[in-house]
Amino acid sequence: MGLRLKLDYAAAGAMGFVLFLLRFPANILSPTNLEWVYSRPDPSMFHLGWRFFREAPLQIPPGAVPGYLWPAGSSVALTDSIPLVAFLLRPLSSVLPGDFQYLGIWLAVNSVLQCVFAFALARLVTPSRAVAALAAALFFLMPSFLDRYGHVALSSHWIILAALVLLLGNRSLYDARWRWLTLLFLGGLVHPYLTLMALAVFAAHVLRDVLQVEHSTQRALTHVFAPGLGLVVFAWWLSGSFVYGFGNSLGEVGFGYFSMNLNAPFNALDTSTFLKPLPMATSGQYEGYNYLGLGIMLVMGGALALQLATRSFARPTTPQWVLVGLMLLLVALSLSSKVTFNQHTLLSYSLPESLTSPLRSSGRFFWPVGYLILFASLHVLCRGRQVGVATLLLLAIALQVVDVKSIVVSRDDFSDLEYATRFDDPIWRSPALQDVQVIKTFPPYEVSTERWRDFRDISQLALQLGASTTAAYVARKPDLTMHVRAIEQELLVGPVDPTSMYIVRGSSLVDHAEAITSRMDCTVIDGYKVCFPRLAGFQPTTKLQFRRTTLVEFLQAHREGTVILTVRGDHSDALDVAASDSLLAWGSALPDRPPGSSYFAVVRDLQVVQQMGRDNDEIRVAWKVGQTLRGVEQRKELFILSAGEKYGNRAYTWLEGDEQGFNHAGINAIAMTTVDQRWVESAVFAEPGGGVAARLSPWR
Repeated sequence: MGLRLKLDYAAAGAMGFVLFLLRFPANILSPTNLEWVYSRPDPSMFHLGWRFFREAPLQIPPGAVPGYLWPAGSSVALTDSIPLVAFLLRPLSSVLPGDFQYLGIWLAVNSVLQCVFAFALARLVTPSRAVAALAAALFFLMPSFLDRYGHVALSSHWIILAALVLLLGNRSLYDARWRWLTLLFLGGLVHPYLTLMALAVFAAHVLRDVLQVEHSTQRALTHVFAPGLGLVVFAWWLSGSFVYGFGNSLGEVGFGYFSMNLNAPFNALDTSTFLKPLPMATSGQYEGYNYLGLGIMLVMGGALALQLATRSFARPTTPQWVLVGLMLLLVALSLSSKVTFNQHTLLSYSLPESLTSPLRSSGRFFWPVGYLILFASLHVLCRGRQVGVATLLLLAIALQVVDVKSIVVSRDDFSDLEYATRFDDPIWRSPALQDVQVIKTFPPYEVSTERWRDFRDISQLALQLGASTTAAYVARKPDLTMHVRAIEQELLVGPVDPTSMYIVRGSSLVDHAEAITSRMDCTVIDGYKVCFPRLAGFQPTTKLQFRRTTLVEFLQAHREGTVILTVRGDHSDALDVAASDSLLAWGSALPDRPPGSSYFAVVRDLQVVQQMGRDNDEIRVAWKVGQTLRGVEQRKELFILSAGEKYGNRAYTWLEGDEQGFNHAGINAIAMTTVDQRWVESAVFAEPGGGVAARLSPWR
């Protein structure tokens, strides 16, 4: 490569970095800036996978992380922690800051390489550096790339572009094989989906040369394709993609659900300034977001107009037929076995689950097709005058930026972010807790994006204590049935593990109060219900007790505070005549609510000061700090959700981000002090006569 060409690529990379700085605040490059990382579920998973990986002893395979999703474990591949970077940085772990994050740096690397390989792709069709630079900017503005910054590894679209450069360049398969082997190995250490796309392009290169050049099929397969495939599998093994075995390490339901809709190239969802969202067949088809943008559509239209004007239709060559075949294959994969248009299913057929389960988010496979469409349009346009092409590209870039401006500049998503773990009580630094080896959540493994702050904070607590944890959020997980039963048996029947600490959901405490408290001391710390085996030698100063009560007694006991009632499902069995009469006298509409409806009420001084009921929808109400709740200024955020049986059957009461209600069938109640909004007691009423299986309150 000559000096001038090196300078061209350096300039393209510099353009990519400038575009990165225009999109994101520069402070996300700081390795110690965790506010933006811990403010989102997916980046939290990526970073925590790296944290557990760097703290764990070396494993076989090297990417395994045994303490995360204990005892099954996980890996840097299954937490999407970009194994390539994790492997490079692990030897430096002792000199890196404790919470060193590399996700922002990788986003910058992706931006730089996106422009470098886009420039290389454009140079295949134009001798003009200016036109190639403008084309690279348009490749950068591909919405499917812009929209993926939240999933840092998946935003490495340069892997796709590099594969297309190798396929569309003038090199033969054998001349390019070392480049292919390098790319496939690196891709295998970044993300499986991107590697599969690169493999598809690689297979097209092999097929093209077998058909076009006089190479034997056997030689092409054994000397090039087999080593490439082998390197991919080896990279996946290194990074821990197969820690659960080859049979189920990639499998989860989703093929046909996370697919692409036929309207995807023109369906901007909510990202276009001009176009309204089109309907989809499943809510999971956001994974098939493949909107091209009006700027790229302008380039496509210009290419079509030029093609029709010049009537330069030639008979397709072998390489062109291979490209068409590649695109059709990727389109078929992206559409899945359920071909949909808008909300309609046009075609449905069955495929073996062993084939489809690793490809559950199949809508992503259109990404190379989008880039090929843009490349083909540029190929046609660049036959004309370069000045005209440059002018059209400038207009296209301007139109694309205005059209998808909501994802072009993402600075607002990173502004005013603050993060602090909810585990800040001094008790977590008690020497007695240093013997804790495993933090177990109950119900076991019940974490998700809806409760992502739980896995984020509990995982950090485990790292602080040097413990393993079941509270993990991973991209793929094995069948955990056996482990779930083991933890349930341990907690509910015994014997309990003296080196374990249990974080228990409130509804589970209600359902299993006698079994749990007979062998455990339970307390509330930072809003979490935490139980310690009495054999562990750790005695919390504040313990939880369970006792029976009635709804009227509960309200009378807290008449000087504030009680919040939320309904989940049918409430009528929780009310006897006395309870109904009392609530009606205090101003509650609860006795008159139809079964299965939604309802919440705020009670003070045995008077209902605020309430809301709905028969045909859920209720969501939130008060932020500084707002008033019936004349009292809120010092803590309060969120209430009540949903009847038709709308989710839930009853949440969150105080400062902590779930203090039981979310149990019936009437859920929490009592808190009025002025400082401190949690005092929780109860659930789900039995005839207003009885309760457990009333949860602290005692000293």
